[in-house]
This record gives sequence, structure tokens and C-alpha cells, in this order.
Amino acid sequence: MASFVVHYLCGLKMCTFIEEKFSCVLSKAEKNEFLLGNFMPDSSRLLFEHFEGTPLEWKEEVQKEKISTHFRNPIRSLYCIQYPSLTLFLSKYGELFYKHLSVLGYFFHLYTDRYFFQDLFPRSFQFLDVSLRPTLVKSRARFVKIFKNNVLYRVNEFWDHGGIYQDYTIMNALLLGQEDFSLDFDSLEIYARDHFVNPGISEVDYFKVGPVLKQTKEYVNESLELESLDLSVFSLEDILNFMDRLVYRFWDDYAFLIEEYFRMK
Repeated sequence: MASFVVHYLCGLKMCTFIEEKFSCVLSKAEKNEFLLGNFMPDSSRLLFEHFEGTPLEWKEEVQKEKISTHFRNPIRSLYCIQYPSLTLFLSKYGELFYKHLSVLGYFFHLYTDRYFFQDLFPRSFQFLDVSLRPTLVKSRARFVKIFKNNVLYRVNEFWDHGGIYQDYTIMNALLLGQEDFSLDFDSLEIYARDHFVNPGISEVDYFKVGPVLKQTKEYVNESLELESLDLSVFSLEDILNFMDRLVYRFWDDYAFLIEEYFRMK
């Protein structure tokens, strides 16, 4: 999964891209709907905010929940990396796209995660079995090889908060320094409280968007307090390139969803 900040910045880029494509200015309400919808798939993590097990056990519980919220095909549960099935979401909620921009925001989150897994992960690391041969099967994976420095992690260490998740926190801090970042928490929270209504997505509770924004703010503050900003797994250049490619790739693949929304307005 991409970090909260990556999801938010990609969402902002997508809004700007849409405005440029259609020579229009999205209303504040439309932007809020899209950006809040873009947060919602990760609201399931709040269920495990006070989880008392090990980091690996925490990850397993979160991944189980994401089968539903991130529309993962259960067949892929045998693999090290499980990514969203976009067709599952489209087949269930395709008719909602033309009524509510939060649906497009939710879908854009799933698309971002899928592309993050399929593009950035293979550029950064690979899973190895006990004989140090590459494997995609979760039950066979024992190590993770980081390409940038050839360091080997044990799988449980890699998924620990000192492994890839520490990189996510550092990634947030680096991106905040690179981008013209402005997250208007107050505006989003007010809109969420007064106007944000679930159009029919049963996998998440839209009432949790307030706590999601609060948690995002905490992640941002945590990242800004870091003393070391050295990424262990990812490359900042790869992340920035990924974010730029993502918007254009999404348009190439799903322009018809955006065009239909504007046609039905």
C-alpha cells in the first residue's frame, strides 16, 4: 500500500489533472468528495489501532480486513503481495461513479495501491525462499532482498515497523519537503461532518472519515519529527516518478469514468 501522504498528494495531482483536461475548476465540494473518498479504503486500519499482538500478527489482521475494503481476490492470498481487483469494484459499484465523486476517489485509491505494488515494489525489492531464490508465494518466502543496497531482511523484520513501514514514515517527510503540500484538515473535517454521505459502498463506514483525518494528521506530525531521513527500501526519485506516471496512467485506463461523470453533471 502507498502511504497516507502519497495517496493524498496523488489525489491532489489527479484533481489538478482533471481541471486541466476539462478546462474547468472543480468546486470545493467536488474536491472534498474526491479527496475524502480517496482516504476511505484505509479507514479499516482504525479497527486495529490498539492491537496488542506482534507487528507480523497486526499485519496479518489488517490484510484480512483489506480483502473486503481493498477488493482483493481471495485467490491471491497465497502470494506475498496482494493487490486490489479493480474489476471487482467496477462490477459492484460501476453505476455509482456517475453520481458521486467520492466513488471515483475510492477507486483511485485502489488503483494507486495496485500500481504501487506492481510498479514500485518490483523496482525496490524481491522475496526469496530459504535457498535465496526469488519466489512470489507467501509460504515459501523467508527473506526480502533490497535492491538499493543488497541488504537481506527476514520477512517478519521487513514487515516490522522498523522495516518498510519506517520507510513509509520517512517517505511522508521527504515528500512534504519536495511538494507544495497543503492539507486543509479543518475544511475536510467540516465538510465530512456536515455533507459526506456514503453513496452505497458497504465495505467501509463513511462516519469513520473523521478519525481517519485525525490519524493522517498524526502520521504527518510523526514524520516531521524524524531526525534521519534515509530511506532503506525505496528511492525518492522512484517515488516521485511513480506519482507523476500514476495520474497519466489512470487517465489512459479509466478516462471514460471521469468523462461520464462530467457528461452526467
